[in-house]
Amino acid sequence: MEKFIKTFKALSNETRLRILNILVLKECCVSEVMWVLDISESRASRQLAILKEAEFIKSRKEGSFLYYCLNDEPGGSFTLGIANMAMELSAKSDLLRRDRLILKKILESRMQ
Repeated sequence: MEKFIKTFKALSNETRLRILNILVLKECCVSEVMWVLDISESRASRQLAILKEAEFIKSRKEGSFLYYCLNDEPGGSFTLGIANMAMELSAKSDLLRRDRLILKKILESRMQ
């Protein structure tokens, strides 16, 4: 029961849904999440921590950066399915489309 509560609480916040929306495209570090969503570092870190605790995302360290991506491990399949369903429901959102465009620009600059 506790897993269900954590899962649905994690999805009950617009910022966390927006983070999942961009992580569907590519893994991101905290600063990239901040730039896309135009939020503070503390807010981005807090929302990422909640998503990680609910097993929607996982992280990996590269140098001094911590990168976040969707949790594709077997234990995360339930939450990943719920995340995909939430993304389908909000696919028509102008805000989510805008976030994805901003992320694409950031990723292009990362490649240069």
